[in-house]
Amino acid sequence: MTALAALLAGALVLAGCGGGADGGGGETDAAGSDINVGVAYDVTGRGDQSFNDSAAVGLDRAVDEFGLSLDEAEASTSDDEAAREERLRLFAENGNNPVIAVGFVYAASLAIVAEEFPDTQFAIIDSADPVADNVTNLLFAEEQGSFLVGVIAALKSTTKNVGFVGGVQVPLIEKFE
Repeated sequence: MTALAALLAGALVLAGCGGGADGGGGETDAAGSDINVGVAYDVTGRGDQSFNDSAAVGLDRAVDEFGLSLDEAEASTSDDEAAREERLRLFAENGNNPVIAVGFVYAASLAIVAEEFPDTQFAIIDSADPVADNVTNLLFAEEQGSFLVGVIAALKSTTKNVGFVGGVQVPLIEKFE
């Protein structure tokens, strides 16, 4: 089942890199589906024209191409760890398998819920934690492309000085330094 979760999660990520989708939301139930996927989006959810939308495009394509059913929820800016944990727990309790957490903010919550539901496969985007047999960590090497942009900036600079502003001090952003 771990291989299935990794394959499905990889397909969702790759599908998100493809063409457009209708951008619909809510719960989708494809006829005859044996796979129910729960997706916990980060703050702003669908429509953010960024990270969440990339995941949503892939999920929409997976629904169309593989006939799976989809149960979605998004975080709010007022969420605490308990709210994120409860969101993931509800997906697992409702029979979603796999459950996908979009964003590193879910790492601590996922560690707890994955332990409670050892027969459910989980995936988390952008976090190496938690490490568990039923968790697939989907990581990108985004800093590598940014390194090339830094090289271009250095070559174009007349002062030979370039800068970087990361926004927040978290391990994900620190990789760019």
